Amino acid sequence: MKYVIIGTAGHIDHGKTSLVKALTGVDTDRLPEEKERGITIDIGFAHSQLTENLKVSFVDVPGHERLVKNMIAGACGIDMVLLVIAADEGVMPQTVEHLNICEVLGIDKGVVALTKIDKVDRDKLAEVGEEVRLFLQDTSFRDAPVVPVSSKTGEGLDELIRTIEGVALQVERKRDVSAFRMPVDRVFVVKGFGTVVTGTVFSGKVELKDEIEILPQRIRAKVRNIQVQGEDVERSQAGFRTAVNLQGVEASQIERGDVLVQPGMFRSSQIVDCRIRLFRDAKPLKDLAPVRVHVATKEAIGRVKFLDREALKPGEWCYCRIHLDEPIVAANGEPVVIRSYSPIYTIGGGTILDAVGDGRRIKRSVLANRLERLDGRGDADRAKLFLDWAPKGMELDELRLKLLDPARAEEIVKDLMEQGLLVKAGSRLFSTKVAEKIKDRIKEIVATEAQRDKLFVRISYKEISHKLGLPEDVIRDLAFGIEGVKVDSKGLSFGEDREDVGELVYEVEKAFEKAGLTVPAVDEVFDSLGITDKEEKRRILRYLIENKVLVRVSMGIVVHKKHINRLISEVNRFFEKRKEMKVSDFKNIFGLSRKYAIPYLEFLDKIGLTKRVGNVRKKR
Repeated sequence: MKYVIIGTAGHIDHGKTSLVKALTGVDTDRLPEEKERGITIDIGFAHSQLTENLKVSFVDVPGHERLVKNMIAGACGIDMVLLVIAADEGVMPQTVEHLNICEVLGIDKGVVALTKIDKVDRDKLAEVGEEVRLFLQDTSFRDAPVVPVSSKTGEGLDELIRTIEGVALQVERKRDVSAFRMPVDRVFVVKGFGTVVTGTVFSGKVELKDEIEILPQRIRAKVRNIQVQGEDVERSQAGFRTAVNLQGVEASQIERGDVLVQPGMFRSSQIVDCRIRLFRDAKPLKDLAPVRVHVATKEAIGRVKFLDREALKPGEWCYCRIHLDEPIVAANGEPVVIRSYSPIYTIGGGTILDAVGDGRRIKRSVLANRLERLDGRGDADRAKLFLDWAPKGMELDELRLKLLDPARAEEIVKDLMEQGLLVKAGSRLFSTKVAEKIKDRIKEIVATEAQRDKLFVRISYKEISHKLGLPEDVIRDLAFGIEGVKVDSKGLSFGEDREDVGELVYEVEKAFEKAGLTVPAVDEVFDSLGITDKEEKRRILRYLIENKVLVRVSMGIVVHKKHINRLISEVNRFFEKRKEMKVSDFKNIFGLSRKYAIPYLEFLDKIGLTKRVGNVRKKR
């Protein structure tokens, strides 16, 4: 059993709704205003088993020029089109506009129904039939069958059904993306059940009890029930008209244009990068001109920034960036329809190449080159290109947004790593090319620091992180394997030991050694040796501490390692005979005042030798 979604298209009052009712028995005009005025205002739906081999969902769209945005919302998820042209009027403006939209959306399968044949004679029918064939000649529907039909008398209906079946059986689904995504075209409340949304599942699948995300609001909800063609099902998948009953969200929180997605797979954006083409009958479009942008069921106002020209002429195509007034939820590779701002009519469309455009400043020529390289590429190539363009790497969730199928991100990363084209450092991903550049920069920073500072021991990960704007764990992981650079828990250094650090350092060490446990303030020690330069003090002190010659007891006390070892030894000896040590005991052992005793006792607590219990210390 084949299942397809068929969208009607055509000028207002050419009989689209009447034809769907004649084929299915369902009146798709559901709104009171539609009944009263006799025209379709919003999208209508009808489900039917059209033949023994074919189930269909008809999406009936309005033909009035002011309601074309509703037509686009309905047409975005269809497999084939039923183009309706009235025999008493022939090809009209919305006939042309609707067909242009179908071509932009990539719909190339269809049937033409020449309706209202009961209103014309044979000569008029032949004349209009020829007009229709000439009209289709330069379109992707040039080979579409044309079937004369009357919804009123039923003439031609059987032939139309057979023709629809023949075309429908040739439809090949192109929806092979595994991440679930369903643009919303209707939202309503069912008493006793709550919020229900409908749409066509564009990709992936949805199952009962799944948690889904509603974008752009980023609301989480649970799937309570699913219907396909009016029947309860456990799951729905790409290509099916679907109604989803949601738990945990109010109907007022959702509107047409929102999108149901698998959590974490898609993101809304106000910048999209595209390839677009202007229709031959459109007027030239100037750089940064406002336009109406249609993606799936969403309409938004945007400005088109051209990358290599001041204006786009009729019939031309180009790469561009569209800045939107509000966020939209698009997918890479998805069609986009462009309509003029005022007066409103469809002027062109194209394909989204980057659905979440990078808002950082970039030269137009550079962006144009990037879009040209992305155009038509598969996900492995897209991943390599975006990582090559990311000097600070990308998180997996960032890379996911750049793929045609975001659910395959882990698989693609694994394949690229096995090929040696990708490196993981910390939680970030880097192309091998970018990783090598960062490694060269790390080595350069270490070398520069060593050359600048004759007392250089190592540079901390924090300092390199600040210089490169990368997380410390990324620096640590990338530093392994850099020739000549030594990696330890504190930072990076050159592999060779630097024994000769100068007479001045030796004098400082001896001064601290001589001072014992009652060492003066650090500045006083340096001043006594005639060392007054603050930077020189800092470098010498850092060198001696990092080489474990001196130990920092507190912010104001730095002591020679020799005296710390003696301190620890004496305290251990005390605890061989006693279980508790008072402050007074400590002061008596070492002959220290309270000024020194308290910082030393806190230091012993910090290194885990003792622990404070009330006013005494016990050995851990």
